[in-house]
Amino acid sequence: MKVNLQSITYQFGDNNETTSIMIQFQGNQGSEYLTSQVSLTGDGLDDLTRKEIEAKARQRLLEITTPAADEEEPAK
Repeated sequence: MKVNLQSITYQFGDNNETTSIMIQFQGNQGSEYLTSQVSLTGDGLDDLTRKEIEAKARQRLLEITTPAADEEEPAK
């Protein structure tokens, strides 16, 4: 499934520093759809390019959707 970047939204603190970035992805394959929102937080957000934000968000999406080793995978 091709998952497309849908939007990037920045949240700013009192000193105009970036406190978090919300990234939305969307994709579909036939009748199956995926919509997701990922949040990036921490230091250094002000210096990230759009491509770096997208790469970090895709990595985070992979981390949160990959089952942990002790989790059972759903039946096929």
